[in-house]
Amino acid sequence: AYSRQNPRLALAFAAAFIGRGDFTVIGYFFSLWVTQVGIAEGLSAGQSLARAGMLFGIIQLAAVAWAFAMGMIMDRVNRVTGIALAFGLATVGYAVLGQVGDPFAPSFLAIALLVGAGESSVIVAAGALLGQEARVEHRGPVVGFYSALGACGILFATAVGGLLYDRIGPAAPFTMMAILNAARQLLFRDGPRAFTVEAVAHAAGVSKVTVYARHGSREALVHAVIGQLAQELSMAFDRRPGDATALRASL
Repeated sequence: AYSRQNPRLALAFAAAFIGRGDFTVIGYFFSLWVTQVGIAEGLSAGQSLARAGMLFGIIQLAAVAWAFAMGMIMDRVNRVTGIALAFGLATVGYAVLGQVGDPFAPSFLAIALLVGAGESSVIVAAGALLGQEARVEHRGPVVGFYSALGACGILFATAVGGLLYDRIGPAAPFTMMAILNAARQLLFRDGPRAFTVEAVAHAAGVSKVTVYARHGSREALVHAVIGQLAQELSMAFDRRPGDATALRASL
């Protein structure tokens, strides 16, 4: 009930889900993709892993460095605006990454920095909004629920991202996160009426065909953004039935 009465808190919960999903996609599928590209270009498995580790390290260094800047931004703007900015930055980063063919090109360094900034932006912005909106008397269960949603985001990104990686290609998990970041930004910023496939495709930097290929219809896309989140919440409750009633009552 508490989260239903406060849509800003619900936004922080959604950001926790997708922020951890962003991190998981980079942690699992980026390194796998770079390693496969290296082997295809004639590098040994060890050399390819070393390249992947170096590029992953650059992304994470950018994420850490940008986290300080994002924190300063969140202190100076409305925090809902900050969340929209974070989703937008993550959308651009993952959309560009999904179009890259050669991660060893010199120009890829700029893309790695952008992806790192987008990754940390969503996590920092979500935490800042949660800290602002969580009441002191409810803070413990709210933070616990926030963390549980992050874990659900990791599970979702791992399962769905892996399926897309195998069935569509290495760029598919990155494009998936670009679409979901863009969709949530539009939904929370402009409301349901502005939430169209055309708007999501434009914001994500992909074609309508790509969005339809991933989700089938506008209704299915809305389901991916909201319905899957609700399903993951139910899974989180079901895993710990003894705590579910108390947690629902606290929220």
